[in-house]
Amino acid sequence: SIEDIAAACDMIFIAVPVRSIPEVLKALADHVKAGATISDVGSVKEKVVEAAREVLPEGCYFIGGHPLTGSEQRGADFADPQLFNGAYYVLTPLGDCDAEAYSRLHALITDLGARVQAMEPRKHDRAVSVISHLPHLMAMGLMNLALERAEEYPLLRLAAGGFRDMTRIAASSSGIWLDILMENREAVEESLRECISIMLRIED
Repeated sequence: SIEDIAAACDMIFIAVPVRSIPEVLKALADHVKAGATISDVGSVKEKVVEAAREVLPEGCYFIGGHPLTGSEQRGADFADPQLFNGAYYVLTPLGDCDAEAYSRLHALITDLGARVQAMEPRKHDRAVSVISHLPHLMAMGLMNLALERAEEYPLLRLAAGGFRDMTRIAASSSGIWLDILMENREAVEESLRECISIMLRIED
């Protein structure tokens, strides 16, 4: 159970869809060990960090995390022992973050082969809206357009590597991505509007 895990562990990683993270934090709150470090792997950080500050007791440490790696594939069959090797892994410590807790977490992630980058939560969310969340929206939109056009002619048979590269992430879990886009909707909306403006200039 979550309660048993919380009572036994010195370090805990929460790996659930981002809108479920606050529920897990609440479940941990009354059982977590003093001195324990808690992190997550969600791709939206500001609201997660706020939720952790609200519910976790003093004496344990929350440091938000986001490994910038993975694929559209799901399940244990696609587990990759080299997943973190060479990948960037963002940590979002706040100004009052415990230095020893941060150092332990940093060391563990580095030992996995990842390159740790510290960022402020809001800046992280604005950055990933451009490099991660907007590309996913664009991939979904392009895939839907291709499927509509495929009714007219066998368009998908002609699709080469460029199309596959652009639409690969459209196969990702829709439930996970709905959570991501809803939690980071302000930053995503801003980036989407800027992208639309660029496309309109290209159209002109």
